[in-house]
Amino acid sequence: MRQASSANSAAPLVAIVIVHYDCLADTRRCIESVRSLSYPRVLPIVVDGRSPNETAHPLTGELKRFGGEVLFAPVNGGFAFASNLGMRQALAKGAELIWLLNPDTTVDRDALTELVREMQSASEVAAVCSKVLYAPREGAPTVVDRHRIWSAGATLDLENGRLSMIGNGEPDEGQYEAGYDCGYLPGCSLLMRSAALESVGYLREEFFMYFEETDWCARARRKGYRLRYVPGSIVWHHFSDAKMAEPFGVYYYNRNERLFWFRWGSPSLKLRVIGRTLLKQLPSALRARAQAPDERHRHLFRAHVMSCLDFLFGRFGARWRPAR
Repeated sequence: MRQASSANSAAPLVAIVIVHYDCLADTRRCIESVRSLSYPRVLPIVVDGRSPNETAHPLTGELKRFGGEVLFAPVNGGFAFASNLGMRQALAKGAELIWLLNPDTTVDRDALTELVREMQSASEVAAVCSKVLYAPREGAPTVVDRHRIWSAGATLDLENGRLSMIGNGEPDEGQYEAGYDCGYLPGCSLLMRSAALESVGYLREEFFMYFEETDWCARARRKGYRLRYVPGSIVWHHFSDAKMAEPFGVYYYNRNERLFWFRWGSPSLKLRVIGRTLLKQLPSALRARAQAPDERHRHLFRAHVMSCLDFLFGRFGARWRPAR
């Protein structure tokens, strides 16, 4: 843990929970950026989600020198499971705030300082999020790509079954420079109050990955908490939209989106989700799989089929593994 000066001794302790799964270069890059934070009291906790070949072991010594630690999950229970392990350790260490940070992010020097400042301004705020920009891609125009928005908070309409990340894909031209309340907060840079976590509960592990933070935010709002977007906190996401078109992402995103709306929607929306899955999306996926031109497409459409079937039969948790 970074040693605080006496002037900063009153700053809340922030645990930074980073879930690692077979992405050593990403996690190291994230940790390196975290080491440059201006905020004085941090406890980095990397949780290895049972990576193959134990890829997180080299991080143990590196984190120890930085005052942090590496936890090794007993099973690959997904992002929610690993995050919960890290958050329990954070609470045991006395952290007042917990920052969930994706391993494929890098952070601005003042990103955490800005989040904490916003959190301290109102006790009814359960969590806050950063302005998240796409990180520059190799070979892309650096200045342009560095200022393209990944998210500026997010909206959630439980009445009509709609959610979206605000500003996604837009150039950052100052249109989201005022903070505001959000329907939910994307989980790649989400600072939550420990007291709110204890009140709302941990991430639901049946999601495995995707929509677990959306569900947590919905539960926080139901308890009367607010969620805020903080434009002064800048985080870059080294994210490729193409990975969402891979079978692994297709399966978990589509399955969990249905689960989320079935859990949170009105009775009529729940019926629409079931009807749309059973009568439209499943038959379409079955036809596409039967007509797939090659093995790659068959694998992709199988992910669509299984996302429908597992939702309809109530099968959640770890159900799909990435091809290796």
